Amino acid sequence: YSGSMRKHKNLERALKAYALLKDKTNDLVLLGVEMENKKVLNQILEELKIAQKVIFMPYLSFQELVLLYNCASVLFFPTLYEGFGLPALEAMACEIPVVSSHNSSVSEVTGEAAAVIDPLSPTQMAETLEKVLVDQTMRQKMIALGLEQAKKFTWRITAEKTLKIYQELLK
Repeated sequence: YSGSMRKHKNLERALKAYALLKDKTNDLVLLGVEMENKKVLNQILEELKIAQKVIFMPYLSFQELVLLYNCASVLFFPTLYEGFGLPALEAMACEIPVVSSHNSSVSEVTGEAAAVIDPLSPTQMAETLEKVLVDQTMRQKMIALGLEQAKKFTWRITAEKTLKIYQELLK
């Protein structure tokens, strides 16, 4: 999970979805959730009986982030809304399958590469996560599609499109 504790990041439902997983071999790493928020979440983690399976990671350097993504099994991004969805692209560029919301810009950014979920349904989230974690054929397809999708969103392409818009406006 990459995000904060802001309501639109949907962390509480993400935790409920994780708690519903039948196989909790994989720990849930909460990236970007500050350590002081652990105190706020402890009660929920204890109620869901997942406190020992959740790892808090503060903000990381770019190099550390790449390393973490490359060690992950999946990026779980159940946001209620986003302005863009950079974590999904970062994960796809690191060959990590993405499970993300069907709403907002994230579904546009991930295209056909992500397994989409209803961010209001912890049950559906858990079922989708389990499928992505177990189905190797699906994982390989998602990884291949994710790499192709991530190539569409480079900083160079963004700069070229921005420059083109400025040039058109100046005509």
